[in-house]
Amino acid sequence: MINKGIGVVNAVPHLASAIGSSPRILIYQQDGDLVLYKVSGDSPTAEWSANTGGRKPGRVAMQDDGNFVIYGPDNKVHWALWKEMPRGYEGSYIAIDNINGKLAYHKNGNSKEAFYINDKKDCYLAPQ
Repeated sequence: MINKGIGVVNAVPHLASAIGSSPRILIYQQDGDLVLYKVSGDSPTAEWSANTGGRKPGRVAMQDDGNFVIYGPDNKVHWALWKEMPRGYEGSYIAIDNINGKLAYHKNGNSKEAFYINDKKDCYLAPQ
């Protein structure tokens, strides 16, 4: 089972993907981390993490302005795709890519302007 030993707060709705024999699922854990897992038998493997473990969990939000954000229970930002949100990203969404299993960000709902969150090196991580 995916939550064995992980301590799941919630699976982010609609972010699971069956890719061949290796499905992926994005989970917001009780330790406050958001993790993309490759599920293979009883041993899920972490493929990406927001590195927010050790913080009290709150909620994960895909905001109207297009920013993807993890908030603590006090509504303070723990992690975000952008610290300062650029303009022109309204209507964007995230999904698990059906080909490579990475977490994809689709700018303005356009798959041609997608990038992989797994590869974005300048995400904002708030100090603890």
